[in-house]
Parts: sequence; C-alpha cells; structure tokens
Amino acid sequence: MAGFPTETFENLDNWTEIGPGGRYSISSNQLLITPNADTQHTAIIYDTPVSSLKQHAKVQLIGWTGEGTYGPRLVFRRTGGAGEKFYQVGVENQTPTRVRWSYGTDDADLAPAADIQNDGYFGASFVEGDWLGAEVSGTGDATVVKVWRWTADPGDYDEAFTNWGSPDVTYETNPGANACDTGLYIGLYCYFSSYSGRTTTVDNFTGGPGGVTAALTGTAMASITEADVVSGDKTIIITLTGDEWISN
Repeated sequence: MAGFPTETFENLDNWTEIGPGGRYSISSNQLLITPNADTQHTAIIYDTPVSSLKQHAKVQLIGWTGEGTYGPRLVFRRTGGAGEKFYQVGVENQTPTRVRWSYGTDDADLAPAADIQNDGYFGASFVEGDWLGAEVSGTGDATVVKVWRWTADPGDYDEAFTNWGSPDVTYETNPGANACDTGLYIGLYCYFSSYSGRTTTVDNFTGGPGGVTAALTGTAMASITEADVVSGDKTIIITLTGDEWISN
C-alpha cells in the first residue's frame, strides 16, 4: 500500500503552506525550511486528503543546522478548519534523539502547540540521510502512534509492516482534549526554538491511508435460508476498521 507518489520536490504545486508563511522553498529539488523568528512553528500540507483516519507517512532528512530544531515532523489529521488541532510526530535535533508526539493549532502562528508524549528515544541518533516514518491509528483514548527510524528507504508501507519492520517507538497516551479524530490531511512540520542560522532540508516524502477493513460477523455467517430472510431471525454485523461510517 504505497499511498501517494513519492514527492521529490521539483516544485510545491501539490502543497499549501500554513502558519507564518514563506518558510518553505525548493532548493536543488529538495524542501528547505528556514525560520525568520525565534520560537517559530511552520507547516506545509499535502493538498490531497487521504481516505482514512489511519494514516502513515515517511520522509528523508537531508540536512539540519543547529540544536533547537524540532523537526522534521509528520503532520496527521489536519482538518483545515480555523483553530482546529492536528497531530505532528517527529524528532528533535539532540543526542539521543527524542521522539515527540504533539499537537498544533491551525492558525496564523500554529499555536498553541504542545507535546502529548515525548518520553521515547531512538536507539541510535537520527542523522542526516536517515528516514523518519510514522503511523497514526485509533481515535480518542485508543489512539496509537508508531514511529520509525531507518538508515535507508524501507520501501512501501503495508499494515503488516513487511518493509517497515517493528516500530522504534510506540505511544499510546490518551490525548484527552487534544485528540485529533477527524482530519484527513497529512504534511510536514518543523518548530525552531531559535532561528539564527537554523535550517532543515528534507526530501522523498510520501504518505497515505492505512488499510480499511470491514469484518462480517453475526448469526447469518454460520448459515442462512430464505425463511431466515423472511422472518428476519438472522443478523449481519459489519465492523469497520480504519475508516468511519458516513450517515446520509
């Protein structure tokens, strides 16, 4: 399940920057992120929504300068509604590399923003050339965030993590009032605690929905006859995973 085609950043035609604006540009067919103020939140959103609340994405870090860079991070479940929250999942430029699951707010400065859980670390430092991947599933107090670090492109995503392997960090904290349970847009995010000389460069972004399944259960699954249909004595239950029912 490959998701969207890999974005190699020849241009930003498929993207919309949110927040302060003017922080994302193309440099040598790569995405350059440059702050112009201290404590600045930045984000750019892929224009095509995914089809499921179960979402995944990955990106390659090309380069970063200076501590105080909290990114790259992957955006999940952005609705696009003013003042609504979205998830951002990624790393901080420090040794050892801390993994942060946070939320941001869709407004002019993308704040308030704060960590939901940040007590996980990669076993090895996240360095230039490495790949960051994440999957978000579940909603509310059942939300699960899985995060990976790879030294080379792991290949396409699937729900069994055939190529991605076991996650390096898994978060299951209840996000409470900061739960993001409806948005279908993904993207990229970076926070800078200071801006003098700070930049982050990434490439090879891709993402998409997790798998959607519909499990059939009920008494009709064992056996059913025409008489059962007429009498209505049998049940069919459809349990949807990875998406939600839309009422008419």
